[in-house]
Amino acid sequence: MGTDRHRGDLNRGGLAEQAIAPAGLAKLLAAFAALVSVLVLVGGTGKAAASPSTTCPGAATRPFLPWLDPASYTLVPGGTFEGATTSWTLTGGARLVAGNEPFDVNRATDAGSLSLPAGASATSPAFCIGLGSPTIRFFATGGTLLAPLRVDVIYATALGTITQPVTLVPVLRSWAPTLPGLLLANVTGLASLDGLTSSVRLRFTAGSAAWKIDDVYVDPWKTT
Repeated sequence: MGTDRHRGDLNRGGLAEQAIAPAGLAKLLAAFAALVSVLVLVGGTGKAAASPSTTCPGAATRPFLPWLDPASYTLVPGGTFEGATTSWTLTGGARLVAGNEPFDVNRATDAGSLSLPAGASATSPAFCIGLGSPTIRFFATGGTLLAPLRVDVIYATALGTITQPVTLVPVLRSWAPTLPGLLLANVTGLASLDGLTSSVRLRFTAGSAAWKIDDVYVDPWKTT
């Protein structure tokens, strides 16, 4: 009888442990879900935390849909190169020139683009993006097989200013959309100083051959 009662106690203890385990697991899963929610709120959107001096992209469109890219993009500030380029930093003879990319994806009335002679560079003003997996895409023409167009992303972190390559655009004999380039600033885990958004700049550098660029777009929150 004593042995049977002891076995019964063991069985009841085992059942109790089995009943407690799912409850403990549920609490663990709930805590994990709460943590994920916080990370999403902090790192995924965070648009309101951008510095007042940083421009956030505006309304989204689908400019690359004719090239079978359904993603929504927004223009980088000054990225149409219409009017003054005071918001961009131009070096090495980079300048506005007549002649828009021929597809007129922004407006049919656009009439200018940016010329980058060999060795020239153009750096965009700072703009905000969420800490997702944003991409950049634009129109370009120029270069040679040995002289691609280099695109870098520049952003501030607690460790200082970081410059990382985004893409090298191969030679384009005529105006064409570039392939999407990943802005690596947001896959390194290095957030901006406010911890909520990244404020980035883009730098376009021509090598040993001239380029033209126009209509620079970014997909900051992967809306598709």
